[in-house]
Amino acid sequence: MDLYQSQNGNKQNSLWPRLKLYLFFGAIGLLMIGGLYALIFSQIFQVKVQISGLQRLTEDRFFHDFATAVFQNRLKGFLGFNNYFTWPSNIKLKNPLVASVDIDKRLLEKKILVKVEERQSYGIWCGGMPHPTSYISHSSCYWFDKGGVLFEEAPVPEGHLILRIDSDLETIPMLGELAVSAEFYANIDKIFKFFSETGLPIDSYVLKNDLQEFRAQVKDSPEIRFSLRFDVKNSLDALELLMQKGDWKKSNYVDLTVENRVYIQ
Repeated sequence: MDLYQSQNGNKQNSLWPRLKLYLFFGAIGLLMIGGLYALIFSQIFQVKVQISGLQRLTEDRFFHDFATAVFQNRLKGFLGFNNYFTWPSNIKLKNPLVASVDIDKRLLEKKILVKVEERQSYGIWCGGMPHPTSYISHSSCYWFDKGGVLFEEAPVPEGHLILRIDSDLETIPMLGELAVSAEFYANIDKIFKFFSETGLPIDSYVLKNDLQEFRAQVKDSPEIRFSLRFDVKNSLDALELLMQKGDWKKSNYVDLTVENRVYIQ
């Protein structure tokens, strides 16, 4: 009899650790189920999304682009737009119209404030054919912003009210990308600013990509040629000194394509 009780006691002792383990994992499971319920079905993390800054882009298009970028994560796709945890702190959308998206998450106020900055038209880039993998049609002109990023098809401009560049590039980059390299565009933008500040009227701007040159045809004056291979600041300083002399307008062109040199033809 004593032997039997000892064996029974040993069985009870061996079952107790297992029971505690089962209870522990059961409690963890209940907590996880409760957490998932609170995350998905309760109103605790439900927020109101407020979007500002949209001009040409519609809210439907914005949410479509957002879903394309974010809902690759299946959990976030399941949570939906109005869940606090769906929204990242920052995101970059592929839509070329969108320059930036600022997301302000306010859980206590149950709000997500989304500020969209659309690209603003700075000029029109013409020439070449669209990038072979681009989804744009075969228009030959595209709007670009102040940073040199192509973002939308544009009509072929007439007159001189709109800044226009004619390019000999065989293929136009995809929308959302720089029209030329960042180094080249930095020089081009300095040239824009120079002529804007001096007030010289420009008939046309031409990019000779093969020659790595940028040319400005001044109205009723000679063509001015710049090299994009080096910083144009010194060239612009030299041009400013040259412009103080009235006889420069009698030449056919002003060549600034050699660093620290000015040639007048």
